[in-house]
Amino acid sequence: MLKCMNAVILLLVTIVIATKVFTCDIPPGMWCTSQDILQNCQVSAQCEAYKQKAVKPVEVAVYMESLCPDSIRFINDQLYPTWQKLQDVFSIQFIPFGKALEMRYNNQWIFKCQHGPDECKGNIIQTCAAFLLKDTNTVVEFINCMMNSTYPPTGGETCARDLNIDFSKIAHCANSSLGNLLEHQMAKMTMLLSPRLNYVPWITLNGEHTVALQQRAEADFMGLICDAYVGNKPEVCATTMTSLSRLRCLRREESENECNLPPSLWCSSHRVAEKCKVTEACAAFLSSYKTAAPLVNLALYYESLCPGCREFIQSQLFPTWQKVGNIVNLTLVPYGNAKQHHDGNRWVFECQHGPTECTGNIIEACAIHHLDRAHKWMPFIYCMESSVSPPDAGEECATQLGIAWQPLSHCANSTEGNHLEHEAGLATEALDPPHNFVPWVTLNGKHTDAIQQQAETNLLKLICDTYTVSQV
Repeated sequence: MLKCMNAVILLLVTIVIATKVFTCDIPPGMWCTSQDILQNCQVSAQCEAYKQKAVKPVEVAVYMESLCPDSIRFINDQLYPTWQKLQDVFSIQFIPFGKALEMRYNNQWIFKCQHGPDECKGNIIQTCAAFLLKDTNTVVEFINCMMNSTYPPTGGETCARDLNIDFSKIAHCANSSLGNLLEHQMAKMTMLLSPRLNYVPWITLNGEHTVALQQRAEADFMGLICDAYVGNKPEVCATTMTSLSRLRCLRREESENECNLPPSLWCSSHRVAEKCKVTEACAAFLSSYKTAAPLVNLALYYESLCPGCREFIQSQLFPTWQKVGNIVNLTLVPYGNAKQHHDGNRWVFECQHGPTECTGNIIEACAIHHLDRAHKWMPFIYCMESSVSPPDAGEECATQLGIAWQPLSHCANSTEGNHLEHEAGLATEALDPPHNFVPWVTLNGKHTDAIQQQAETNLLKLICDTYTVSQV
């Protein structure tokens, strides 16, 4: 997974002390590795407390979906290989629900999954397997096998046969009130997450979730487990990569538990640094970084029902924003190939994919305006564009993300929404060169064929290559 150093380290600027009384230019992951370093960074007491913690397995939870490509990739490429080598030092819990929705109807729970009804079936089969099989190793083998199959929702029976598991019990559970109730429990666990889940897989370690932890898990899960385990390290840990080079794209996250993350993550947020009592050491370390480059200005001109736009948002824009959003000044303009004319006191829009698309465009324009900041409106736009019918998904997405729907709905049905969409039209019509398709991407105000092609194939690399910052 590509990583680039960015200005996210500025998230800890608030803890930089006015007068630096000591220097610490060694990465946090190395602080507890030698007496000289821990004394230089003034973290002797903190390192000792960390080493004295009771040795117990690292607790990992994976919030996932049975048809989510990223969930499949993480389990097959990171979690399962790590489990094969380090299962004695960590425990694993699977929560197959992800970004699904649920509602109560006729004494049972009805689930609506991000990738359709088959994903719901796959989720429930995995939930029942985890409940019935009991033995964690068997559960991991079964779920990895399902996720490695051609089509996970239908792979359960074959995997059970290959692993000498009685699939009839799992199938009976999945088609009964027991499976329905168990999946409801998965939903409750997912909804209670803090911070709230906004993508999958969503990984917690000892009950914690931070962006730095997520990035490390997706890039080097084995190394993360090795760092987090406080007992005698298994031999395989001696060959894992050091941690700091993968912890450059960070943002502030909330956490409420005691300091139970490895030193490599102590500076991953202000809150974690405070809990681990290393705010001054983190400030000294971060002050060793030189001034970061300006943010990358990225703009997307799109339509709410354009298949290519939806694919770009789901596969390139949102995953990239999750990883390096803190170095991007993001602008979304939902108008595309529409046309507009003035009629009385209102603007009338004619959209490429019909009137419904105009409705979706206006809802998204209102969301961008009212939610104000990208970290609030980007998950909402992604949720809408990932749904079966984006123009109809606004209220569901708002509910799922804890956003007040009424102001957005009122905006979309008022002169305010009409005016906002007119402004989106003006911005689109002012493009130079003029756009001739959507999605249309500009980078720092420029559009070229090369920029467009790289944005559609590897937006993360494009952002990282564009962002210039002094190396450590």
